[in-house]
Amino acid sequence: FQLHYCRINHIQLPVRWMAPESISSNEFTSQSDIWSFGITLWEVMTNCNTLPYALLNDEQVYQRLKSTKGLHLPKPECLSKEFIDLMLECWRPCNERPKFQEIFTFLNRRLYGMDIV
Repeated sequence: FQLHYCRINHIQLPVRWMAPESISSNEFTSQSDIWSFGITLWEVMTNCNTLPYALLNDEQVYQRLKSTKGLHLPKPECLSKEFIDLMLECWRPCNERPKFQEIFTFLNRRLYGMDIV
């Protein structure tokens, strides 16, 4: 658990799961939670085989998310286009991300239809 936190200004932060606005402006909202949810969904769908942004160290992740360069995770090959699109929507700019109610509706519909992969 502690291994995945990065010390920034004397505070331990899980930068690999943090939204860019949380890193750059210390802004934490339900929309920043959506970003983190997208990262967690990516981890689950890749069987937690690797850390998000595994080829970068914590400082590099922090700097890239803080800047406008952005970061992208590889798309899980076994996942349906709909789920890949959901993850990508979670990583859009803050005001373009889906709301949790929309994600709930999406997941609820898919789980009953079982077309996850």
